[in-house]
Amino acid sequence: MDWMSRECQRAWNETRRLYQSLRLPELSRLSGGFRLPEVPHLNGVPPLSLSAVPPISSRSLYRTYGPITGMVAHQLLAVNVMHPPVITRLIPKRDITNALLLMSFTGASLWLWRRPHIAGTLPSRRFPWVFLGSSMYVLGSVLMWAIIRSAIGRHPVICITLGLTSSTALTYSAIDYFKYLDKDFEPLEDVTDGTHNSDEEKYDLDI
Repeated sequence: MDWMSRECQRAWNETRRLYQSLRLPELSRLSGGFRLPEVPHLNGVPPLSLSAVPPISSRSLYRTYGPITGMVAHQLLAVNVMHPPVITRLIPKRDITNALLLMSFTGASLWLWRRPHIAGTLPSRRFPWVFLGSSMYVLGSVLMWAIIRSAIGRHPVICITLGLTSSTALTYSAIDYFKYLDKDFEPLEDVTDGTHNSDEEKYDLDI
């Protein structure tokens, strides 16, 4: 244990020194004002930077991190249904199928709740529509995976590959379909001239 503690402390010290050495003002001063060349945009999309990562808040939890967590849970659920031993090796003492179902359903519901073609409806319609869409997405996926698994038998590599591929394809198709429906509706927030109603709105990600 002492050896492990020393190694962890050494790794932390090296990481801290590396972080301190990468401070941009310090690099700029030492290099005489030298600046790295700008990375060209790919098809008009700016390169990913840490400034695009939203801070943790109640707003970002249900607008960004909630849907993303739901997508990850959907991938894990696919593996769990297609080849359960993979998940049971990671978490041997507890069955997390219901937890993955709930996380996938919650993430899909949070994403659907903000769709422009649903956001403008009355709550009496909005709640059942979101519930219906999320249920069809999650439970329909589980049914499809169960049928595929019974058809191809026990082939771990094939099962896992088909599970992850089908989960990705279903998620992409769902996002593309609802964005097609949303194109004739006004977005939930109308941001013009690069201004935002709050500091957190600039981090909103339209998945």
